[in-house]
Amino acid sequence: MESAFTDWLKESPRSNTDKSAIKVFRKAYPNRPAEQVDNGSIAIAMAGKAPGTYNRTLAIIRAALNLAASRKLITVAPKLKNKKTPAGIVRYLTVEQYKALRAELPAHLLAPFEFSLATGQRRSNVLQLRWDQVDLKRKFLRLDASVMKSGEHHGIPLGEEAMAILRAAREVSLALAPAERSEFVFLYRGAPIKSPKTAWDAARVRAKLPKFRWHDLRHTWASWMAMSGAPLTAVKEGGAWASMDMVARYSHLSPKHLAAYADGAIKALREDETVTFSDTVKGKKR
Repeated sequence: MESAFTDWLKESPRSNTDKSAIKVFRKAYPNRPAEQVDNGSIAIAMAGKAPGTYNRTLAIIRAALNLAASRKLITVAPKLKNKKTPAGIVRYLTVEQYKALRAELPAHLLAPFEFSLATGQRRSNVLQLRWDQVDLKRKFLRLDASVMKSGEHHGIPLGEEAMAILRAAREVSLALAPAERSEFVFLYRGAPIKSPKTAWDAARVRAKLPKFRWHDLRHTWASWMAMSGAPLTAVKEGGAWASMDMVARYSHLSPKHLAAYADGAIKALREDETVTFSDTVKGKKR
């Protein structure tokens, strides 16, 4: 199994998340011939892991084994089953909650907070955003595969809200002496923000949001996008989700796409000239 992982890692650039998942799995899983890898032994090694973590790791294992099979290093890749994932809770801010939380945040977190809501990007990609990833002229954000959870390049156009935040941050940066300027966009005391946990936790408690995480800003962006009528394909591409299955959780917030079809059933019924709407309501047929 070790050689299968090694070959898979060499096949193409892999994200830090994938590398970390393999490292954790290797510590818990005794090495054995790839043909002997099975669901039972994986379940024992990953006991206690959340379904999402379990399935993401399993996807890597499956890919490594399939690569080994394609190279004739093993006869056939074992069939591995995902763990059933329970329906998750989608936490997103209401307008009132947004105002309450914003009012409690310290000044240095306001810009990255607003930028997260304007773009839907992950916390690490926002807090570690560099100026060389931003094209202010073209209003475009580009993130290399090395900083993306998916391990793939990601680029999105920036709206006016995001651009206003970046222009303000740029003005602050240009006001500094050249030697004091940073390559990072969002700073605290001249350095990039490594972790907002302490200040964030204090702010959300004061705002009476005891379970709201920074990551839920990403869910808030996606939820607000869906409620505004944006197609889920746009939500997927903008947020760099790997599949449509991952944005399906927001579909119930997007009723507008059904509006054009709301009368579809009645229209089909009316095509039968022997039936009128009043008859159907009364349960009668002429």
